[in-house]
Amino acid sequence: MRSSSTLVAILATIIASLVICQHNVSAQDTPVFTEYRGITIGMPIADVHSKLGDPKQKYDGEDDFEFSDSESARVVYDEGKKVLTISVMYTGDLAAAPAAKAVVGEELAPRDDGSIYKMSQYPKNGFWVSYVKTSGTSPMVIITMQRMASEP
Repeated sequence: MRSSSTLVAILATIIASLVICQHNVSAQDTPVFTEYRGITIGMPIADVHSKLGDPKQKYDGEDDFEFSDSESARVVYDEGKKVLTISVMYTGDLAAAPAAKAVVGEELAPRDDGSIYKMSQYPKNGFWVSYVKTSGTSPMVIITMQRMASEP
């Protein structure tokens, strides 16, 4: 059975998918957020482990890292063992979470329920970035970077 961090990562993926379905998506030329802790899209798995150390959990094609009680990340790899997706979640104390401007390049106004979301696509760079901040008594910030599907 997978750990609670796996369930949290699955939740992050679901939330990121919801962001994609919303209309707050833009395509820009120059990304603001291009790496997380030195990890970039397309980086080989060996380089990820060199920069981040051993993951807390390893699964076929993905690694879960826990940096503190409030910061964790999931790195998903493609068939060539290169980074396909980086999903970072901040929970509890959100002081370490970057602001939306540091991720998508602009300040974002909260929705009526207090949540914030935006997805920025960078076709020239081959990836997209999303920023999600949930509302409620225990908000989370979820930042996801993913390689865009290449044209056939």
